[in-house]
Amino acid sequence: MKNTLLFGSWISLTSMLCAQQPAAVDPTPVAEPGVEGLTPDQTSALLQRIEKVGEEFDTTKKDLLKSALSRISTAAASEGAAVEFYLACHKLINIDRRPVVPGEKAPDPNDTSWRDGILDGMKDTNIPAALRVQLAWLALAIEASQAEDRDALLPRLRSLVKEALAVLQAPKDEEEAKQRKVVATVSDRKGDKGDRDDREKRRPGPQRGGGRGNDAEGILSQSVMGTIFAKAYNLHSYVERDSAWPGAPLELQVV
Repeated sequence: MKNTLLFGSWISLTSMLCAQQPAAVDPTPVAEPGVEGLTPDQTSALLQRIEKVGEEFDTTKKDLLKSALSRISTAAASEGAAVEFYLACHKLINIDRRPVVPGEKAPDPNDTSWRDGILDGMKDTNIPAALRVQLAWLALAIEASQAEDRDALLPRLRSLVKEALAVLQAPKDEEEAKQRKVVATVSDRKGDKGDRDDREKRRPGPQRGGGRGNDAEGILSQSVMGTIFAKAYNLHSYVERDSAWPGAPLELQVV
């Protein structure tokens, strides 16, 4: 009897304790005061806006690539046009887009010494020819980024590789090689080596120390998406790098 009373008391006490326990907390987070969720209509409108922005970006991308392709193809038509386009891009990147530093004198728009220096560095070299091939390769890379069937572009790709190799075959003949050797020997004896080194520093392409130097080989080995031409159009933001497509004419292992 005593045990029965104790058991009944324990049951009553347990029931009272359970009744006093707080209700289970809903795991759903409570919105912060003043913050309201989007209604279905607002969500739909937001998604439509995102889709529209994406379409606008695609349109802008196509227009920019079309403009860049047209200009680059024109510049690749001749060595002279390639050099002029290089100078224009150099001015855009290094002068026009150069941020103004407080206290620093703004560049003189009438100063053409930079232009003269670059042209002097290209004098009597095959650099203009290398720039032309590089531009043609960049134009083809833009086309490839938009083409559904790249196989149709392969003949032009191989043709440009042949042109690049032809550019590197300088001097063109034995007679020219002898003449250049004589000129180089005389110049060295007169102490003109320093002047030639200064001209070389002003040439386009990767700087010395990168394996190939500021010459035609350096230009034709450089990825076209890293050139001053690509930077002028910010092509890295619009053209995806594809490892299956060679970035430079001398990436022979890919071709």
